[in-house]
Amino acid sequence: RRSTRAVRTGTGPGLRVEAATSLRSVFAGPDVSYETSQRFSVVVGDCLRVGETIDEMVHIYKPEFVKHDGGSPIFSVDCHPDGTRLATAGGDQKVKVWNLASIKDRAVEGDPNVPQILATLSEHFNTVNCVRFSKNGQFLASGSTDTNVFLYEKRPGPGRAAFGSSDAPNVENWVSCQTLRGHLSDVIDLSWAPDDSMLASCSLDNLVIVWDPRLGQKVQTLKGHTSFVKGVSWDPIGKYLCTQADDKSVIVWRVDDWSVVSKITEPYQSSMGNTFSMRLDWSPDGKAVTTCNSYKKPSHTASVLERGDWGSKFDFVGHKGPVVTVRFSPALFKPSDKDENGKVCKKLTAAARDATPHTVIACGSQDCKMTVWATNRPKPVCIVKTCFTQSVVDTCWSPDGYSLIACSTDGTVAVFTFDASELGCAMTDTETRAFLSKEYGDLRRRVGPILEDPSLLKFKPPPATTPTKSPLPPARTPAVANAPPEAAQHTKAPKRVAPQVVGNGNAVVENSSVVTDPVAGAGAGPVAKTVPGAPTTAPTAQAQRETVGNDGRRRIMPVPQGGGFVSAAAAPSFAPTNSPLGKRRLEPTPMNDNGKRVQVNAMGGLGA
Repeated sequence: RRSTRAVRTGTGPGLRVEAATSLRSVFAGPDVSYETSQRFSVVVGDCLRVGETIDEMVHIYKPEFVKHDGGSPIFSVDCHPDGTRLATAGGDQKVKVWNLASIKDRAVEGDPNVPQILATLSEHFNTVNCVRFSKNGQFLASGSTDTNVFLYEKRPGPGRAAFGSSDAPNVENWVSCQTLRGHLSDVIDLSWAPDDSMLASCSLDNLVIVWDPRLGQKVQTLKGHTSFVKGVSWDPIGKYLCTQADDKSVIVWRVDDWSVVSKITEPYQSSMGNTFSMRLDWSPDGKAVTTCNSYKKPSHTASVLERGDWGSKFDFVGHKGPVVTVRFSPALFKPSDKDENGKVCKKLTAAARDATPHTVIACGSQDCKMTVWATNRPKPVCIVKTCFTQSVVDTCWSPDGYSLIACSTDGTVAVFTFDASELGCAMTDTETRAFLSKEYGDLRRRVGPILEDPSLLKFKPPPATTPTKSPLPPARTPAVANAPPEAAQHTKAPKRVAPQVVGNGNAVVENSSVVTDPVAGAGAGPVAKTVPGAPTTAPTAQAQRETVGNDGRRRIMPVPQGGGFVSAAAAPSFAPTNSPLGKRRLEPTPMNDNGKRVQVNAMGGLGA
């Protein structure tokens, strides 16, 4: 094993490590593994030189065991939210889940009892272009050239090998739980909503589809681009969704009604249209979205659009080829409070407390290079020049925010581990939530579905101090027999509907909706309701006729009221001419127990 590392020293600005020679294994930790004859270039900070060693450095490691079948290109990479797994998508039509500990720690990598690969998923039948873990880590989504999006869920128990596959049995039991079909061409990028309630996918069919991952159904299909859509990213606050396409535009969608908030075209008019992807990304503080494939002389850039006015105020520059992927570190950083000797300094602590949090972003380009930037510095933190031989197509960060993982179409993966002195001190979860709540209000109230992660229980909002209004009306208190007179004054007697029987037999029964006087009692007969000042008219009864056939079945029919009941014989037996059916309607014929026809006369009686 051979190791290499870049160090910082020197006295003048602009020095660059153009070649760091390969050394034997004299350094501990996750350094880079290369052939003896291979040389690469890494720039860390402003002043660099090979030969002297200090604590501020970036460790680079390229694990040889992380690869797909036949050295296939690796098109996507993503890290599990708990930092234990790494997912890769390859040109061999497979998704692989790796043990991240064996990638970052050489001692774990050399342990034969620790598995290096956890699962191989072979549901796709074409190149897999993108993989993304859900925010709670329960699901893994993959998009492919076969136009499908698969959702995998980790379930208890050991895994198993796919039927007819030569791969070893899976260590973890990842099972396909949903298949999302709706795109007509290659699926290029995926993005989960902050609360995992929705999943957005973009494709070369010019569409963006928003899915409900639980039900496997479409929520919305966004049709705003006129060319291949190659990037999608969800606002961490959950209010906007951004997409980027080959039509040289970025569209900002409002999630509430899926309307177009803004369509930005200016930074991309001079850009190249022939790129594999344009994986844009939001900053973890939600203040800006960094886009891909923009151009400002004399270099290709990653343009930053600020939230609200969506204007391009500045760019990440320096690439000779189109930038095809950008990814923010999930952590918010503050300046370190330790001095050169590693001791906590009160002055630095006070400065760090008052400083505005900054973010860190990695940019991957088709020029085979990568740049890492901190937004509180005018120059990049790190420039990686010859680590890859082909385009860098995807990047991701570990949950702690200090390890960057990148993949390339040359079929390799590299891990870059930074020191806190280079990036800053990552804010804790409590500090991050407090900062976001200060900027955007209490975000916990905006979370709709309940996530399947027990750690989110600590985000439960406190109980309300004011009583909430019940959505149901209060139940009425029933009248109590022998109640005191005081209670009777405050209790209204309910209105009762007295049935009115018309006829003498069981064959026909007529009911009228008539109000009974609650004071006189039910036996006093019906009382017509009158309105003061209204003309007095005869009450109209709403009657219905109920018939019982030989088979015991009851049939209920409305009876038109015009001063008297209409007999069955006089009722029309055909539909009116303006009926939409245009067919004859046969009236049921009442029959008695002996099978003879029963006729209802106009007075409500029965006639044989």
